[in-house]
Amino acid sequence: MPLRVSLRKLKDQTGFISCQRSDGTITHQKQNQLQALHFVYHDLTHLAVESILTQLKGFFGLIEEGWDIEDTTGKGQRGPLPADAVIVEQLVGYFDQERATPGGWTREEFNSFSPLPLSANDYDAIRQLRAKLFDDWSAVPPETEMVLTFSRS
Repeated sequence: MPLRVSLRKLKDQTGFISCQRSDGTITHQKQNQLQALHFVYHDLTHLAVESILTQLKGFFGLIEEGWDIEDTTGKGQRGPLPADAVIVEQLVGYFDQERATPGGWTREEFNSFSPLPLSANDYDAIRQLRAKLFDDWSAVPPETEMVLTFSRS
């Protein structure tokens, strides 16, 4: 059973993420107003990157494996992040920067920063999935949730 990811949009502009693993265990985090404005898009970008680049284990891959959200900072009980997760975090960070740049970046510009050069197919697929996830999130009314699934296989 894939990881069940629930993103809840609250009236006060805060957010809530909850992830339920196949064994039924759950990890969750409430995000304050400043965090919620950034992290929902950051988390959706993670979902897009990790869904396309299945060979890498990032945030959702770690959650699926049993890590708690707090541990994914690399400062929790589990210690530093694995190398794959660091690469995914860098990729997501560059996609966040690209999104904030008027007109976006070309794949070549993205790859000039990226720790892992992306093929045209992977780059386009990530951007298309991310755009769909962002559109879907924009349509979610306050006090409701968006439920997604994630699986590396």
